[in-house]
Amino acid sequence: MPRELIRWTARRSDQIAACLEDLEHEYVTAVDDDGELKFLPVVSERARAKLNQMAARKTRPPKRKTRSRSCARSGSSARSAPQRWPSTSSTPSWSTPARIRRQQIDDSLPRGYLAGDRAYNNQKPENFQLPIRAMGYEPVYDYAKDQLGVQAGFAGAELIEGNWYCPSMPEELKEATKDLINEKIDKQTWINRIRARAAYLFMPKQRPDAEGHRRVMCPAEANRTQCPLKAYTLGRGIHLPLVDPDPSPAGSPPCCSQKTVTVPPEAGAGLWQPLQYGSEAWQRVYFRLRNSVEGINGYAKDTLRERLEDAGTCRIRGIAAPTLLLAFQLAHANRRKLRAWADSITLHDDRPRRRPTRRRKTKPLGTWTPKGCVNEP
Repeated sequence: MPRELIRWTARRSDQIAACLEDLEHEYVTAVDDDGELKFLPVVSERARAKLNQMAARKTRPPKRKTRSRSCARSGSSARSAPQRWPSTSSTPSWSTPARIRRQQIDDSLPRGYLAGDRAYNNQKPENFQLPIRAMGYEPVYDYAKDQLGVQAGFAGAELIEGNWYCPSMPEELKEATKDLINEKIDKQTWINRIRARAAYLFMPKQRPDAEGHRRVMCPAEANRTQCPLKAYTLGRGIHLPLVDPDPSPAGSPPCCSQKTVTVPPEAGAGLWQPLQYGSEAWQRVYFRLRNSVEGINGYAKDTLRERLEDAGTCRIRGIAAPTLLLAFQLAHANRRKLRAWADSITLHDDRPRRRPTRRRKTKPLGTWTPKGCVNEP
């Protein structure tokens, strides 16, 4: 660890301790208008914790504007390189996943799907979901029990578990995941209903524009269903489901009366995702990313290495210093993983530097042969 960092943390701890001592003295000597003590001479643990927070705020150095640092491009392909912690200009707080700053992500890093646990899609869209989409990422979510079924609506279309569907989709398809959670149907029935949902999906008419607006068309316009509200879509074959829209005195919604509708970025932004929830493509992307994240977490929590989960590895008060030390731990985990990966590949026609296999005293499997079979010398 750099000596400057050790000196800085030591000075910071001394400043907080001195300020805390002054605050505790003022706390126990405060008097009211009659000259009587307001508080007891002994500071309680709860009061000391609040005073400690006040001391940390008072001694906090002023903020400075920092610029994000771009990391060098790696010469190896992303497919062959190991999974590691992302490189950011500053490490975010671990308390909540809210408020993502755009300058934290290096512009040289590739964009793609971004998956998180169920705490992430429970944030305010302006703090997490919309910023990551503005940075070029496409979210992939799983949902809690209270987020299943119909989640939002726009122009008559219904957002069901992250995707825009026809409002006349059968009710058993809308409640498929709820029925699975409540054990009303089995897993195979749920898979069949998820596949049947695909016929009622709103399909993209074109790519999103620069502002994030998406132009989509109803399933009947995409030759996936037949709708009596659009007579020219009838008679296309019995293999296409026939939509049965509910009559309404207000007339048909825009998604049924128009060929296409434009969905703004904020419509259903908290739970929207591009892949159909529960489909084969969604399962392949979501579970691969989640397994990679949990694998990296377990790798960095190695009790003989970084010990990321052990509170004894960071005995400094405050938020800034532990966050900086956490960045060093993650950098060391990345370096250890990259070194192990580099030792397993061949460079410049050299043999890979792997750990030698263990010498066993037992006989190998090839020792035993069928009767009458002679091994070649």
